[in-house]
Amino acid sequence: MLETRCVRPFRNAATFATMALFLNGCLMQDNIEDEDLAANAAIESDFELSGSVGDGPVVGAAMRIFQNDGVLLKELESDAAAGYNILVRTKGKYYPLTIDARNGIDIVTNLAPDFVLLGAALEPSKKYVVNVNPFGTLAMEVAADLPGGRTKSNIYAAQDIVVAAMNNGLVSLVSSGPMTTKINSSNVAEIVKTSEALGEIVRRTRDWLLTAGYAWDGDAVMQGLGSDLIDNVVDGAGGPRTNARMAAIANIVIAQVLLESMSNELYVNGADATASLEAAIQMMKLGTASPSLGELNATSGMLAQINVGLAAADAISDDARVASLRQSVAGFQPGLQPTLARSVLTPDYRQILDDVLRLLIGGDATTIATVNDVVRNGGDPLSANTPPAIAGTPPAVVTANTVYDFTPIASDADNNPLSFTIAGLPTWATFNSSNGRISGTPGDAHVANYSGIVITVSDGTDSADLGPFSIAVEAFSLGSATLNWQPPTQNQDGTVLIDLAGYNIYWGAPGNYSNSVTLNNPGLTRYVVENLAPGTYEFVATAFNAAGMESNYSNSTTKTIP
Repeated sequence: MLETRCVRPFRNAATFATMALFLNGCLMQDNIEDEDLAANAAIESDFELSGSVGDGPVVGAAMRIFQNDGVLLKELESDAAAGYNILVRTKGKYYPLTIDARNGIDIVTNLAPDFVLLGAALEPSKKYVVNVNPFGTLAMEVAADLPGGRTKSNIYAAQDIVVAAMNNGLVSLVSSGPMTTKINSSNVAEIVKTSEALGEIVRRTRDWLLTAGYAWDGDAVMQGLGSDLIDNVVDGAGGPRTNARMAAIANIVIAQVLLESMSNELYVNGADATASLEAAIQMMKLGTASPSLGELNATSGMLAQINVGLAAADAISDDARVASLRQSVAGFQPGLQPTLARSVLTPDYRQILDDVLRLLIGGDATTIATVNDVVRNGGDPLSANTPPAIAGTPPAVVTANTVYDFTPIASDADNNPLSFTIAGLPTWATFNSSNGRISGTPGDAHVANYSGIVITVSDGTDSADLGPFSIAVEAFSLGSATLNWQPPTQNQDGTVLIDLAGYNIYWGAPGNYSNSVTLNNPGLTRYVVENLAPGTYEFVATAFNAAGMESNYSNSTTKTIP
């Protein structure tokens, strides 16, 4: 409680004995709890960021943290356990923050990373986990080519796209996200293995492109994959930075890398990296990994990636070994253990797919298109169409003069391109037909309830709906201040006060009390001043007796309405 001194004596002190209004700890504002940082976008606060770094864990990486306006906040290095922890001071309006990491030593390859690693702190929080790994990097590249760029909602949506399209064996990190989940002993083997697999996909795609005469580096491949994934599938028909040949090569490489990963014999830079992966996990000092590398079984996501890639390989190759490999993998089920996978796979599966890749890098446009068409159709161009799916919970309420932003999550089992339409779009909002996003800022004149809104997604053959739903635009919410005090009991001369009649409350801008209220009840000890617009207010009080004589102002107290 705020402490204030006694008020000054009555103004007509010559006629009446003065009395003191004791407001010791009594005239005060509401206790202000630790408010939602996101709601105080203009307030500068301290934020703690931490996480892991690397595809294989990277120590000594040069890291930088940027505000969304491009201003550099901090520079640091990843530590000896391939992690970081740092305090930054900024305002909520500068989120999302972007984190990049480059150079350093990848413990698995014993080399510098092959591409710049990216991550993002999406919203203000006293403590926020940002793992800077290939999944986050790819999500940031997806978001870059979505309408609006790297906004919070786009990055969230992009992470979902990456986890679905490039699962690589993710299990526990599917729902919580590989970029924003704290890494511990229960998921360290999962993140190290899947991240290294994604890193190896980028490396091999780069190397095959170089063999074909295309001067792509790791960053260009990551950017191309991310741009391609804006339509949820790597098929050479996504955003402006993709490339059809790169996409076709990547899809065969994905099948090859994930067959190795599923068998727990992932090759990195041409050598079995199992021992290096185990050592890297130990180096991160998170305790005994459970599950361990050898206990990471096949997931439905990685099997889908493998089957699509093998179908594409079979479509352009007349090698009987490809068809045989495809047939043997077709019987694999989620949960398959690495030892069983190794016992079923032909020992030369890696070489078989290398031969397909040699065919592909020299292939004409028809060969490239065939691979991408098979991938786009989910592995079987003759399969019946599966309707798309759409989900999400649109915010039901928005305050006038604040931003409304919602993007649904949509997918198609056949990996067909999706388009969106809307019915009942509010007049103050805009709609993006490529991803179904509703956004806009309603004004005071738009306060109303907008119902019957329906978002429809189509794969060109079938469609699915989200809704109908409503959006209520509410008027700006005014604030209030609660004042408390203790009634005076004495006149200034020490005599007992017997004729206290009430109080006057004054408030306004500091030093300018343009508002007041009279409380003709001496028994009151509390009053709530309501309907306060945003701003800083100063409050004082006086007491008056039965004859109407009023004391001087009490000491003041202030409150800021956000």
